[in-house]
Amino acid sequence: MTSRGEAPVRVLMSEGSSLSARESLTALGRAGYEVEVVDANPLCLARFSKYCRQLHIGPRFGLDPAGYLERVISILRDARFDVLFPAHEQAFLFARFKDRLSKLTLLALPSFDTFLRLQSKVGFAGVLRELALPSPPTVVARDEIALREAARERPIYMKTAFGTAGHGLFCVRSDDDLERTIENVRAHLSEGVVVQEVVQGPLERMQAVFDTGRMVGFHANRQVVEGVSGGDLVKESVPALLAREHMERIGRHLMWHGGLSIDYIVDRRGEPNYIDSNPRLAETGNALAVGLNLPELLVRISMGEKLTEFRNDTTGVCSFMGIQALLVAAGCFRQWNRRIDAFAERCACSDTARSCRGCAHYQALTLGAVGFSHGGRVRSDAAARPVREEFGVSTASCQGRIRRSPLNTRDRRMAAIGVRREKAALSSGCKAHPAIRSSRKQLEQSWR
Repeated sequence: MTSRGEAPVRVLMSEGSSLSARESLTALGRAGYEVEVVDANPLCLARFSKYCRQLHIGPRFGLDPAGYLERVISILRDARFDVLFPAHEQAFLFARFKDRLSKLTLLALPSFDTFLRLQSKVGFAGVLRELALPSPPTVVARDEIALREAARERPIYMKTAFGTAGHGLFCVRSDDDLERTIENVRAHLSEGVVVQEVVQGPLERMQAVFDTGRMVGFHANRQVVEGVSGGDLVKESVPALLAREHMERIGRHLMWHGGLSIDYIVDRRGEPNYIDSNPRLAETGNALAVGLNLPELLVRISMGEKLTEFRNDTTGVCSFMGIQALLVAAGCFRQWNRRIDAFAERCACSDTARSCRGCAHYQALTLGAVGFSHGGRVRSDAAARPVREEFGVSTASCQGRIRRSPLNTRDRRMAAIGVRREKAALSSGCKAHPAIRSSRKQLEQSWR
């Protein structure tokens, strides 16, 4: 339902800077909803989408949550919005003040106490124990002694009770890692720190929409290529039958209302090991690619519709994140620039970086950077040896990584979303931004 009577359904989205919000905006806009966005950044991602009817500027949610809440309430009072859509971490604030917001608009969220159980990593570990659902071996430490005891076997992950997008997550492999991590998490021990063993296997994510404990939509995808900060550059839809059953049990157990996303690792036996939960809808672009519009389902249950379960079991559908591709390429190019500058500073043949640029050793490392940027072959010669000895990397080893890189084997797919890896890798240092200039306009416009 995209209209109430004759007027279209108007949706206020809680932010427009995250990739999750950007994909939800596209999903709702394509379905015919009128979407406006509130965000502190006037140049947020949503600002450049044709589906964003208006951008409302407000305080930063993380720095001034009270001011942000008052701004949202002011927007809801000044204009009629049918639904308030929690696109990211603002869902936590909305659940806390659901009574105030419900007087002004409709929104689908569970009670705050229920929400808190899945917002907290300690609470999520408790839910998994209650339902006897699989997870990596887990200990919740509330003091430093227990933390050190749990960290005897390594590698391990330590997680603070609250954190998102990698914040509050630490990988401990050595004694030095342990000491640094303890310093970072010591202030959070009263809330509990989750210590988990590392499980090897592919990362999968599942998203669902619930109507008071009843699942009305479900989708799962696997990370094919990792992007920046653990995000998904390339993802592929998967059936995840057992994970689907577990998701349904969690929602029914908590009488969940609204969107829910859970990440898990598939172990060697093919079983999911649950590692993280987000009590909201995360990135839904892959679900949209298979024909399942999860943000629309969330809006419809917010408006009180009683829906039957929408199922789409199409598997093997890949989706790509163009912004992630640009960030990965820019990061690779910056890494090579740092190595080149470091070599120039320390090269024995010259005491100045400028005169060093003519030496064979410097040219060998530069050749590696150019070869990486263009995906070309990098020759191995005697000039690479001092580079390997000095920095632990050679042009020959770089060539092997280029040939085996998942990005390199998916050039044709990446071009389909308007990001050519060869040019994208150079875009960070190019005034004309050839990666943007070479994009396929029709596909880019369709995503906008």
